[in-house]
Amino acid sequence: MSTELNPLYNSLAFAYTAFANDRDFSREVEALGIKKSSQIEVCELFAGPAYHSIELLRSRCDVKVTAIDNSSLMKIEAQKLGFPEKGEYIVGNVCDTLESLQQAYDYFLILRYSLGLIPPKDLSRLLRAISNRLNFSGCVFIQLHRIDLIVNDFERLSIRERNVVSNSRNITCLWPSGPLKWREDCFEVQMPVTLFVDDERYETVSHEWIYTKTDLERECNLLGMSIERIKSIEQFFKQSCMYRLSFC
Repeated sequence: MSTELNPLYNSLAFAYTAFANDRDFSREVEALGIKKSSQIEVCELFAGPAYHSIELLRSRCDVKVTAIDNSSLMKIEAQKLGFPEKGEYIVGNVCDTLESLQQAYDYFLILRYSLGLIPPKDLSRLLRAISNRLNFSGCVFIQLHRIDLIVNDFERLSIRERNVVSNSRNITCLWPSGPLKWREDCFEVQMPVTLFVDDERYETVSHEWIYTKTDLERECNLLGMSIERIKSIEQFFKQSCMYRLSFC
């Protein structure tokens, strides 16, 4: 998921896969309204364990799915969850990979707040690469943080603490586990993360950028795309803002 391999997406990928598997991905996929057709191509970016891709392959067996992430260990975790070994899971830098692909897609998915893993200097490049690979009638779904939940160090975020048991291991994740560290001049933030795997404790930092609808609107204007917030499906993506970008 990350442009730099934070331990959460590398050596601790098994733990991330366990505690992040805490929602109903089948309901989320249904809410997105992706058509059931062998002619449909879907690309999940910053895929990580590829929860949504796997659900698409299960519920819409004719849909063609591509997952892209720069962590080889995340690909292994996705395969453990059911992503086919011969499936199209590409390990590589998301922007570089998109720019090298030839096929067009009907849907792009940037979910689980993963847009925040790229810095602003790459945002324009990413969305331009997407627009160049998006069918004219297609769309892009992007899940962003609700700005009102960022205040007070995400104290009202329901998934701030997660506890799971996976393969007989007790896993607890606190994200963030302490005060956020903000830059003074932009929405760049460092979130401390504490992870417990049985008796082992791990400390790391999630380095993210907080994007808003205004950021997406600016890029859409440059690309000739439209953007809308789709509140009707936010009940399935709790504590998030969901956006759809398209040419229509």
